Amino acid sequence: MGYTKLECALYVTCRGDKQKKELTKRFEEEHPGNNRLFMWDSHKSPNRIDFALSSGEFASHLDDDILAIAEWLRTNFKLQMQGYWYEQDEDTATRWEVHDGEIKSASLTWLKSCTVEHNEMLRKIAEARFHADFSQE
Repeated sequence: MGYTKLECALYVTCRGDKQKKELTKRFEEEHPGNNRLFMWDSHKSPNRIDFALSSGEFASHLDDDILAIAEWLRTNFKLQMQGYWYEQDEDTATRWEVHDGEIKSASLTWLKSCTVEHNEMLRKIAEARFHADFSQE
């Protein structure tokens, strides 16, 4: 039997506690995205709200719902959804992000054919190029 790994790391950062409370209240009342995502207070920042996939959802089928939430955030609160969602099974791995009202995706499956040494080299090149730390958490 196969497996599927799902990860949702989407979030929004509010401008303050008042906006965060209003956003949370309206999200619960209006249900943008058809209840396929839920939200909770982030432990990473007091003004951040994290989103998670509802039980049983597949990341590859959420484009319309996530775009609806991103548009709702932009229209009602002038906020941008940030982060990504990810799905991996025994054959494929894909990452999706929202950019300027569009879904962008990238297949990461090709990394499976790279050796550990090649992956380390690619990580170091990316860190140098983008001035970031991509080491595992």
